[in-house]
Amino acid sequence: MLISYMTGKKKSYANNLRAFKYAKENNWFAKEHNLVNKFTVLYSGNMGRCHDMDTILETAKLLRDEPIQLVCISIGAKRQSFMEEVNDLGLTKFSVSVLLRKKVLPYYLQLAICLW
Repeated sequence: MLISYMTGKKKSYANNLRAFKYAKENNWFAKEHNLVNKFTVLYSGNMGRCHDMDTILETAKLLRDEPIQLVCISIGAKRQSFMEEVNDLGLTKFSVSVLLRKKVLPYYLQLAICLW
């Protein structure tokens, strides 16, 4: 897996993935966000001007009636309009979060059945 996500301090999260050894049911982050027993698809990356967020929205619309939780952790120029469109479309199984602390990210990434 290639992780190229950078913090505001320009430090890579790639070296902080040791938490992947924990089972999802033992993941405090999954428990806190009610994601232990959900099929979770994650997007972790930028929502910049050149990023294709329309494909993610179209996917979310197609999967709206499926037993899937879609989760984004992101910042960028398109973030606000993306969140507004998620709300306007009534995508209740889609959550958008701000950046997480470096030590939390591995627990977040562990939730994924699929990363996009």
